Amino acid sequence: MNEAIPKKRVSIYLLLILVLGTVLRLVRLGGQSFSYDEVYSVCLSARDLGVVAIRFCQTPVLYHILLHFWLYLGRSDVMIRLLPALFGIATLGIAYLLGRSLWDTKHGLVCAFLLAISPFHIWYSQDARMYSLLILLSAASALYFVKFLQEQRGRPGVWWAVTMGLAIYTHYYAIFVLLCQVAFFFIFLKTYRPVIRRFGYSLGIVAIMVLPIVYLLLGGGRYVVFLTQGAGGNPLQVFSVPYTFFAFSLGFSYGPSVAELHWSASLSTLRPYLSQILPVALLFAAIFALGLRSLWRDRERLVFILLYLITPIVGGCLVSLVWPQISYNVRYASVALPAYGLILTRGLLAPRRGIIRWGLMGVVVVVTLYSVHGHYFQDRHAKARYRWAAQYISAHSEDGDVILAAPLKPFTYYYQGPLTVHTAFWSPSFHEKMIAARVQGHQRAWLVLGRPWLMDPEGKLKDYMKRTFPTVIETSFTNLYGGLYDMTSTQGD
Repeated sequence: MNEAIPKKRVSIYLLLILVLGTVLRLVRLGGQSFSYDEVYSVCLSARDLGVVAIRFCQTPVLYHILLHFWLYLGRSDVMIRLLPALFGIATLGIAYLLGRSLWDTKHGLVCAFLLAISPFHIWYSQDARMYSLLILLSAASALYFVKFLQEQRGRPGVWWAVTMGLAIYTHYYAIFVLLCQVAFFFIFLKTYRPVIRRFGYSLGIVAIMVLPIVYLLLGGGRYVVFLTQGAGGNPLQVFSVPYTFFAFSLGFSYGPSVAELHWSASLSTLRPYLSQILPVALLFAAIFALGLRSLWRDRERLVFILLYLITPIVGGCLVSLVWPQISYNVRYASVALPAYGLILTRGLLAPRRGIIRWGLMGVVVVVTLYSVHGHYFQDRHAKARYRWAAQYISAHSEDGDVILAAPLKPFTYYYQGPLTVHTAFWSPSFHEKMIAARVQGHQRAWLVLGRPWLMDPEGKLKDYMKRTFPTVIETSFTNLYGGLYDMTSTQGD
């Protein structure tokens, strides 16, 4: 396992991994419509930088500032998603360097390869949000932190501080990566006491960079109002943490779909998929256990990687418990993905017999690429196709039609037609009379319903339309309900 790989061969292997990772991140880059969150990011980034800065009270702005300038290159779905894809591709190189810095070249190559085929990382590399940048900067901060401790020079410490500060400006949960690194330094203070002053200088750089965030969190901005007066989010679920590790392993396109889990993250939802999930979950658990076992005598690396893995996940759970307005979400824990990959790397390289190592690697490749295939081609794992809905309605609508869209933004982002589009959802304050008022005076009404677990959790909106007005067309645009109703008569006529 410790045999050196010739440098020329290393370069070839690394190039092949980068090519593979690039292809997997560019395939069908514009194949799916933007999600609600992606539309939010694009619309925010398209506004003046002053408006983007104001949103800093609730959302760190580094990604949105970068996207603001990126939009000058083009506004197609492919061009917009190319930015996070490039961040994802760059992370492959960081993963190689991190694995090599902790162990050797072979570990670096395996770590980069696992990330290259990771369905979870491919998903966020094709998502027009900040998460691929967050993973890149968090992994870079871990790399420079390791280099700083190994080389005990000031330059890696400065780069660690800069990447750490930028990561926090990408997403607040990067603070947990900072906490785990600081905790590691002081746990092994006896070993690294000679560089404590330089470490203090680097921490000072991070502190200066994040002063505006500290100001907001201490009550100087609207972020505290958001925390204390928000509408509330989904409570922390029993399966949240196990699902995080499962998602790290196979993304969101193996087993139950994201939509199914939004409806109910419970055992009843998982039961139909247990025969598919359990064998693969046990496989990754075994590789994970092998990785931990191989690290058992290497106390420093074990503590570093476990802190890197556990702190963001536990921190996210605690935040959700203290502030229920902020739901625990596996994407917030994505900063821990490189640590998970490092443990899997150790697990795959732990067996002494080459046939076992290659066998484990082969099975991992097969199941992960199966999940990647599901991400590309299986409709139930696809994002709601608002683009298709907009094109369909544009082709089949008539003068006098009106559109009810729930939620509004993703549909209006794609729809450029002349019809009036109203928001629609179901709640105690938004009910039958308000729906009736919005369709009054129109001959036909289109209903485009997405995210039903939020917009119409009890099905009352769809039921009201179907119960009150004759249905002309009823269709699905992949995880998006579409219906056309005749307003000139009612079901009782």
